[in-house]
Amino acid sequence: MTHQIVQGILKFQESSCNCTIFDNQIVLAPGSVLENFIRSSKSTEVLESLMKNEPILLPEGKTSFTVKYRDKKSDLRSFHVCEVKLLTTVFCADLFTLLESFIPEFLDNISQYLKSYFLVLRIGSEKVSVENRFLYFFRESQRNRKLQILDDVLTVSTPFNNEAFYSTVHLAKVANVKNGMLFVMSNSMPKDCEGCPVFNSKLKLIGLILFTTLKSKEENFNLTCAVSFEAILKSYLKNQGILETLKTPTKRVPHYLEKSILKVHGRNLQGTGVMVNVQNKPYILTCSHVLDNFKRGDFIKCQYIEGVFKAKLIWRNEKYEEPYDLAILEPEIVLPHFYYSEISSSCYVGQEVLAAGFPFYSSEDEFNPSVYSGHITRHNQFILQHDATVQSGQSGGPLFDGSGKVLGICVSNLKCDNDIYPQMCLSIPLSIVGRKLQAFNKSRDIKDLDELGSVSDDVRQSWNVEAKL
Repeated sequence: MTHQIVQGILKFQESSCNCTIFDNQIVLAPGSVLENFIRSSKSTEVLESLMKNEPILLPEGKTSFTVKYRDKKSDLRSFHVCEVKLLTTVFCADLFTLLESFIPEFLDNISQYLKSYFLVLRIGSEKVSVENRFLYFFRESQRNRKLQILDDVLTVSTPFNNEAFYSTVHLAKVANVKNGMLFVMSNSMPKDCEGCPVFNSKLKLIGLILFTTLKSKEENFNLTCAVSFEAILKSYLKNQGILETLKTPTKRVPHYLEKSILKVHGRNLQGTGVMVNVQNKPYILTCSHVLDNFKRGDFIKCQYIEGVFKAKLIWRNEKYEEPYDLAILEPEIVLPHFYYSEISSSCYVGQEVLAAGFPFYSSEDEFNPSVYSGHITRHNQFILQHDATVQSGQSGGPLFDGSGKVLGICVSNLKCDNDIYPQMCLSIPLSIVGRKLQAFNKSRDIKDLDELGSVSDDVRQSWNVEAKL
């Protein structure tokens, strides 16, 4: 059975959002299209319905939705414009719970509920069986391969809800998968793409964009996150009382790069680290500011894919506001060599790279690093600049090349006013660090490492950025 799935624009009063349209009949849209109405009217009835997981009862005269879209029969200048009827709502209780732990500081009550709600609407007056259609899609999704880190995906959207940008395609890779329900994407999408469809490399619908930006009191974060289509379907079928044997979610498949990545626990911060092999001697590299107030000889808690161990701090640059913001540790545990990554010194503009670590949305009780793809955009012997996303919490994380060798240590992204640009990032080249560690291997003289904290004024100027992760 072949279904036509297109992207559209849904309008409710003065609000608009992207939506997904099935066979010119069924519209699936995010509940966030109701947010302005709820906040401006202070409609307690609608909010109470949301909180009780009841169907939304909009006040009389407030139920008009309009959808605008193109299909295969449309020319490039015309849209189908139709009034649509709200059939039902889908509340994803598991998604609501996940958002509480995922990004609680960015959501108030209304936002959190609406991001867990989806609207199902009908185009035209012809009766359609939403149940049968969604049951078909759910069974199909159960047969598909589960999404994994670095899978290719694409979105079709109308950024800014501006018709001039209708059907814009963005290509991306999956950076993280949360409970098989949410997936973070490697690209930064424009505003107002919420609700647009996400497809896999076989052009199968796998999700809807949930948000592209998060706002805190002082800063704005670019973070493109989607909810899986399967999670929405599952909630709908449960809410409708349709009996269906639901498979247990498959266990998360670790990415091969995860073996050398660490969570590094400072006193006030949690950062990322990487285990490297230098002339058959193991070291752990991270950022010095993660280990603020620690001294040489202190033991640091580190968590790797198999558990927790202690590592001894042998050197850190206490003046980490200047280059290089680096700390070096030695593990107190003997691990097989394959847990350690090799250092790479080959670097060129345009080279594909992967920035790995534990961003601010990482759960404390799970080991689930994110891996963002990108390219080297500028480099010299003292600094690496790249566009692989780096978020708060990834301090000290590795920048891998395509073969899994470590090119650099992620230190900072760029900030202008209150806006953070997570795809303009600076890393310490490990070609420098590797040479100093080789010298330290021979001499065991800490002065060889002290040279990493003594740099020229030109190097200091090149690292003069505001945002620390």
